[in-house]
Amino acid sequence: MSPRLFLRLLPALAAGATLLAAIPALANRPIWQIGVPNGSSAEFADYPTNPVTTTRVGSEPITPAAGVPKGLKGDRDPVLDIRYSLKSLPRDGALFTFKLLNAPASGSEMAVFSNRIMAGLVQLWGTAGTPSPYRWQRTYQLYIPKELLQVGENSLRLETSRPLWSDASVDNRIWCEWDYLNLGALDQPAREPIHGAFDYLGTTLKQDQFFVNDDTLKLARVLLPWMGIAYSGNSMRADFWYDVPTQQPRRKEYLELLRDLNMSVVVDYLGGGHFHNDPDGQMPARIKADLGAFLQQYGSLIQYYETGNEPCMFGGGLAETINLATELNRIKPAHMRVVAPGWAYGGGKGTPKNWDADVENRRQVEKLCQATNGHSYGYSYADARGGSFIENLQTFGGVRDGWPKEYINTETGANNWHSEENGPRLPSSQPHAQAFDRILRAHLAVVHRTMQHAVIFPEFGMIEQPKQFTDLSGLAVAPGVGTEDPAFQTYRRLALAYATHGAPLSYAYLNRAEVADHNVYFRAVDTSKLSPLQGSGATANRILLSFVNFESEPRHMRVRVTLPARGEYRGDRFGPGRTYAAAHSTARVMAAPTAEFDVTLPARDSVEYILSPVRTPGR
Repeated sequence: MSPRLFLRLLPALAAGATLLAAIPALANRPIWQIGVPNGSSAEFADYPTNPVTTTRVGSEPITPAAGVPKGLKGDRDPVLDIRYSLKSLPRDGALFTFKLLNAPASGSEMAVFSNRIMAGLVQLWGTAGTPSPYRWQRTYQLYIPKELLQVGENSLRLETSRPLWSDASVDNRIWCEWDYLNLGALDQPAREPIHGAFDYLGTTLKQDQFFVNDDTLKLARVLLPWMGIAYSGNSMRADFWYDVPTQQPRRKEYLELLRDLNMSVVVDYLGGGHFHNDPDGQMPARIKADLGAFLQQYGSLIQYYETGNEPCMFGGGLAETINLATELNRIKPAHMRVVAPGWAYGGGKGTPKNWDADVENRRQVEKLCQATNGHSYGYSYADARGGSFIENLQTFGGVRDGWPKEYINTETGANNWHSEENGPRLPSSQPHAQAFDRILRAHLAVVHRTMQHAVIFPEFGMIEQPKQFTDLSGLAVAPGVGTEDPAFQTYRRLALAYATHGAPLSYAYLNRAEVADHNVYFRAVDTSKLSPLQGSGATANRILLSFVNFESEPRHMRVRVTLPARGEYRGDRFGPGRTYAAAHSTARVMAAPTAEFDVTLPARDSVEYILSPVRTPGR
């Protein structure tokens, strides 16, 4: 697939589709490539014992891989510095592409620097260290703006990166193996600053035992922008459970609010555990009627329908789930995707008992679904038995280049019990914060849409339960364990770095020497360029500017951004702060059309500007 075709696909990706086929092995205008896309690292050298390996790319399109290491390994081969020359700058920047063949299940990261400035921190995952017979393999890509390139000598430096709270003692457990490395020039403006993969984050709001009421709407208006997931197609799980009393007059208003925040929706309503088939094996007529009425009323505002919740944890039949998925495919709006149940892979219930622990049973359901699912908490995602990643690899018989269909995780997270001490046991100064960070990073590497469970929820939440709803300025972040970082801080850092979507805006660092060789990342997108969400037609007209510090020391960033047009922009600024009032301020920016931003970031923290153009009457 050429970058030209890749760019044509991006509007559909932003609208909720996902790039599921193999991503290109060769750009249509390659700058260089090392190795060949053959599913093997055999042409590369083994991991050397050099702190830095430097390789120079010649004038030929493909550079022989002999002498180039087959990957990175923190304790032996942590840096690969690729030197190359450009006679002219690619007009629209470049795309760095590599296919991952293997990595540890504990999760690795690869920092990418273009001419000493961080272009991204790619999240990786693999099945090494597990008894799984399958390897996770996937092509990852990173957008590199032309401002990080230069005429003449260039450097693309790849580095291993430790978890934020670990030291050199973990280096022997941080590694990756690749198939090939490729840098290609883009001939059209990118529609997305892809950061390893297309990632969408989200959550769910559970208020008053799943009721959707005025408080739900008030919270959504405040929380979703603060979390960094509003306005760019990220996902909310809407729990409209069939067995919850039906006096919920705010359902449609809630879905319309999510539309206005440009959020896609995964809905729960009737699941396979909410009814029993008739004696003839068919869905009861009443159930069909209720399902049809629900879709008639709300279907245009929903992108995904989840067919059940942990069927063998809470009860649900295999035959009922199959009938539900079949009926959904018959009556659903064309834009809506049927999602497999939130698999728990057993749990002691279900009909037959523990049926979703059997891969053949899951396959019967999966063939009726356009997206798969799988719940995970703590480190369970990597468990050989009951772990969502490895169980799903088993369902699909392994993968050659990512999942064959969209993977949506409707529940993930960690509570205060999850810690490095009862997980991978990596040394960590903040073992509980690292557990939450690890599970989200793993999902960024593997899953297309990930919903944290849930933003306000005992033990698992990121925000404390409000005492009143008349004034939410006192809304407070749930504290971390002891003095550790709160989960909310970690979530925002990752959301701003990976899950803000739109056309990239041109920018330049004004303090380039100060940020050189540091793990600080800037991301600027214009959400007005996103295609409307399917069904709801949701759009946004926001500029999202994300400043992210991936280091454990404070960092200073000064950036000049070219906004879409000259004039005034107004909106919100969200930064560090343990309450909404402390984190939020209003912002007013005059663009000519460039504007300058000066931000000092605490350790492991982030800042986001959410701006809208001000339209003068008569213009």
